[in-house]
Amino acid sequence: AIPLTASDYARRGVEMVHTLLGQWIREGAGASPRRAAALAALPRLERLFEVVARTATGGSFEALARTLRDAAGAVRSLLAPLLDDDTARRLWVCLDLAATCLSGAIRDGLTAPDADFARIDDEEFRAWLRRHGASEEAIDSALVRGFYNLAFSHHDGAGAGAALLGIARMCLGWRGAIYYEMEAGMGETIFAPLYLALRRRGVRFEFFHRVKTIG
Repeated sequence: AIPLTASDYARRGVEMVHTLLGQWIREGAGASPRRAAALAALPRLERLFEVVARTATGGSFEALARTLRDAAGAVRSLLAPLLDDDTARRLWVCLDLAATCLSGAIRDGLTAPDADFARIDDEEFRAWLRRHGASEEAIDSALVRGFYNLAFSHHDGAGAGAALLGIARMCLGWRGAIYYEMEAGMGETIFAPLYLALRRRGVRFEFFHRVKTIG
């Protein structure tokens, strides 16, 4: 089961992007006229984020899906002249992916805490993002490619349900830190303890053999 509801995820995601976006615009507003224009537009954007947060708390899921896409479009318009800036582009990609994942989950009926994400696993994750309106820039972003590499699925693709649930848990359900740095290599920290535990349970290992079939 997902530890948070869809509205919880929406509210936390909106608050996170809102904070990052506002901080970036305020800190960089004096650097160029374009950023100064973005700063002037920030109050309008803040009102839009407030609407999204209220919708996530008390509105219908369908209204939330529409509001999320409206917010993503408004941010795109605001940042369009600034997307040559790495920070602005990364913020846009984060917001676009967050809005797409949340609104797509709502449209596909995955809002219940015990929702069955496996039922959309017949669709590849990138195709699912595209169907729900993500920009090609976001679909081909380092963030998405990094997830594929993390799951060792870059060449084989990834089921939309497994990918969506994994990303939601990783990005919004973590405790303490999203990642922890290992004190040694994966052989020592991951595989050796598994090997020792399995060997104590009677599993027989054959090293330096190639598996031809599993029956």
